[in-house]
Order: sequence, then structure tokens, then C-alpha cells
Amino acid sequence: MILPILSQLGRNVVNLANNHSLDAGLNGRNTTESLLLKNNISSFGDDKVEYRTIRGIKVALHGYNLLDANSGTIAKICTALDTDNAQNNKVFLSLHRGKEYASTHSLSQEGLAKYFIDCGADAIIGHHPHVIQDIQRYKGKPIIYSLGNFLFDQATPATQT
Repeated sequence: MILPILSQLGRNVVNLANNHSLDAGLNGRNTTESLLLKNNISSFGDDKVEYRTIRGIKVALHGYNLLDANSGTIAKICTALDTDNAQNNKVFLSLHRGKEYASTHSLSQEGLAKYFIDCGADAIIGHHPHVIQDIQRYKGKPIIYSLGNFLFDQATPATQT
């Protein structure tokens, strides 16, 4: 099993907000969270925020699957980011969004990322396209549109760069 290896490598938190989190139903997701905890790995995502203090800095880790987001969901996320920012947390936002295998971000991704920074996010890290996408700064804050398959690869040649 890979979880003990991840833990040994110092990976102690993961975002579970993605379009496959419920492939095995709620029981499967609950089992995943339980196995993570047994390996000293906490999780965050969707309505679950991970709060930490790192080198004396309060941090809030948010993660959302926005492939099928609506305006109500977007507004709810904005409120959560604003609340954590107002409590002097550094707010990191992990977004599952973007077109698979597109090598650059879309205007929709950019608009939403900038909106969330305006809501209080201090950094945005994207994933879903399976390929690395570009990076930009908005108001001095980083937006990483897609990490690609940062930790786990797949057999598609486009993802193996």
C-alpha cells in the first residue's frame, strides 16, 4: 500500500475534493479517510477545511471540486475564504477545475481564480487537467492553474512530460 510510503516521505495532508472522490460511494470515501488517518495523513476538501500552524503562521487549507459548480457554491466558497482570511489565516485554495489535457488555463479558470483571491485566498493551486498549466500572479498572489499529475502518473503520453 502506498499510504505508509507517503507518510514516510512527510506527506501528512491531502485534498480529497475531486471528481472521483465518490466513485466507490460515501462508504468508499469514508474508508479512504480512515486509512489516511491510520497513516497519520489528514484530509480536507469540499466542506472540510484543514487548519494548521506552520512555523507560527496560521494556515487554512480549502479544497473544492468545481467541475459542476454553480453560483451558490461559488458564493459559499467566497464567504468561507473571507471568514478564514479575517481570522488572520493564510488561505490556500486547492481547486479541481479545468479542461483535461489543455496545456494552458482557460479564461473561466482565470476569472474564478482572481475572484477567489479577491475573496481572501492567498494562493491557488489547481488540478484536474492532468497536465502542467501556466502560473501567474494576481495582486501579488500565486495562481498555479494545474500541477498536472504531480504525484501519480498515468499512461497517457501528454501527462508524462
